[in-house]
Amino acid sequence: MLLRLAPLLSLLLGACVIDLPDRALSGDGIASDSARDGSTREGSTGDGVSADKGRDGGGPPGENTPPPPDTQPVGDVTIDVAPKKCTSNADCLTLPSACHLAGSCDLQSGVCNYPTKDCSSLDGPCAKGACEASSGNCVAQPINEAQACGAMKTCNTPGSCGGFSDTCDTTGTRSVTCRDFTCVSGKCTAGADYTTNESCTRSTNGQSCGTSTKTNCGGCGGFSNTCDTTGTRNCTCTTFACSGGSCQANASSCSESCTRSTDGQSCGSPTTTNCGTCGGFTSACDESGTQSCTCTTYACSGGSCQGNGSSCTQNCTRVTNGNQCNVQQCAPFPEPRFIPICCSNGQCNQSCGPCQ
Repeated sequence: MLLRLAPLLSLLLGACVIDLPDRALSGDGIASDSARDGSTREGSTGDGVSADKGRDGGGPPGENTPPPPDTQPVGDVTIDVAPKKCTSNADCLTLPSACHLAGSCDLQSGVCNYPTKDCSSLDGPCAKGACEASSGNCVAQPINEAQACGAMKTCNTPGSCGGFSDTCDTTGTRSVTCRDFTCVSGKCTAGADYTTNESCTRSTNGQSCGTSTKTNCGGCGGFSNTCDTTGTRNCTCTTFACSGGSCQANASSCSESCTRSTDGQSCGSPTTTNCGTCGGFTSACDESGTQSCTCTTYACSGGSCQGNGSSCTQNCTRVTNGNQCNVQQCAPFPEPRFIPICCSNGQCNQSCGPCQ
């Protein structure tokens, strides 16, 4: 058993010299190491002794020299696994390198299978995970140097869009500060901020671009009452608004308010109220007199109908027919007797009772 392990121990302890700064990815994700003198170490032979290809003079180094049978590449070293015959997993406890995991015995072929360490957790846009043959540690190998990565480009909120030629212009410019992200030594690194200008647009459709006009107005009308001073009249109205980046005129029929003066204009029939009693009669039977009242006239003032009340006198009448207005002697002896005299049609001339 020791004889079978001797070549492997010789390889691991003597031939596998690691130079971390010069490692590069091998095809199976394991970091390969270049020799310190710049030359590349060759794989070991079946007896575990490192041999340079072409050393026997059979040809230039590396030419026409097939790899030894039953080997596994690890970094820049080829491990001879031919001795790893097995009948059970116990025969596969010795690992070919620090980058291999515990082996298992393939009972059909009788050979140990050794999976390699998975370093994909270190994979990223600027690095690829690889196993370091000397230590078995996973390391991140830089890739895609100077290439865009991550967010690739980020920009802050642009400034306001400006530089328009007129009110309706829709195309302007605005400044924006950005930074680029590129791979630098295995890391996605943000570059320095820089400011650039970019084109921008705005919508101006419907925005006013001129002073509206009113022409061809008719007469003022549509008043609500006699005293109303505010009415309307029909006109041609022209507005100016942006459409498609230019100022367009739009004419249509419209109305506008108008005014008139109505102060002093009569707005209602005069009224007579609060009249006193009828008086001023010339006799007890007079039926035509006068009475004092409040007389109100109505006229427009400040757009509304206002009443103006004042004291006034008006004619009035009464009925006196049958009212006693005098007495007349009807029998002087032995005692004087009289009969009543009453009003009739405004005159005191009608007897209206017996002689008493």
